[in-house]
Amino acid sequence: MATVNIVFAQVGGAGIDSRLGVYQGHGAESEDITSSASSQQSTGVAKDQTFIRVTTTGGAIRILTGVNPTALTSSILVLDDTTMDLAVRKGDKIAVIDN
Repeated sequence: MATVNIVFAQVGGAGIDSRLGVYQGHGAESEDITSSASSQQSTGVAKDQTFIRVTTTGGAIRILTGVNPTALTSSILVLDDTTMDLAVRKGDKIAVIDN
C-alpha cells in the first residue's frame, strides 16, 4: 500500500523560451490516492493539462492512463519514492494498483 500523489498540470510558460519544461502552478490540480490490490482511478481528469506527475511513497505501484483506465500488474511500474511524468490527452485519468 502506497500513498500516490497525482498532479495534473501544464508545462511551459512565459519567458525567453516558452517551451521550458517547468510546471505551471496556475490551474494545477493535485490529489492523493492510497493504492491497494485493486485498481483505483483518479477523480481528477486532464483538462487543458498535458502532463500528469505521479509521486509514490510507501511502496511500488503500477499505473495506466486513459479515459477509463484500469491498472494491471503488467502496467507501467513506478518504484517507491520516485516521481514519473506522463504526457496525456484531454479527458484522461490515471489508475493505480499495488505492484
